[in-house]
Amino acid sequence: MGEYPEALELQLRAIDLFRPQVKNGHPVLASFLKNLSTCELLLGKVVERVGRLDEALGYADEALDIMEAKFGRESHQTADALLASGRILRSLDRLDDAEARLLGALATRRTVFGPDHLNVAQALELLGLLYRDLDRSPDADQHFADALRIRQLTLPDSHPEVTRLRESLGGADRSPK
Repeated sequence: MGEYPEALELQLRAIDLFRPQVKNGHPVLASFLKNLSTCELLLGKVVERVGRLDEALGYADEALDIMEAKFGRESHQTADALLASGRILRSLDRLDDAEARLLGALATRRTVFGPDHLNVAQALELLGLLYRDLDRSPDADQHFADALRIRQLTLPDSHPEVTRLRESLGGADRSPK
């Protein structure tokens, strides 16, 4: 396990083979690009894990452009792409840019899914981590508390996501970017 550079090269090759067979802006291509650039799936973690964050951001931005063009600004696909690029921008320490993307993802997810959906909690937690990076502890704690409240509506108290958020509120989780 952990052959990330080899997995990255195979994923890039698959994208290169797929690109000529679809029109520019095809949603499936955008999904490949988003998965490659984000932390959502194992292959999606590859680019970040091998330290190619600028490249990952390029893929995330391309996916965002495609999703916005195909599905509009107020779609879960666009919100996912905003979240992906926000995560990468945070890892690149471009915190103001990350905040704008994550706030956009949060607003869209609230519109699409409603205020108490687990996808909203995910965006709130990422904003909490960002605000902790910015030394904005009251904002971080509020976002963590909101995310915890949502997760407690649907997940058992013993669930790892609930536990992690409790630790974040207690200050025990100072996870790296």
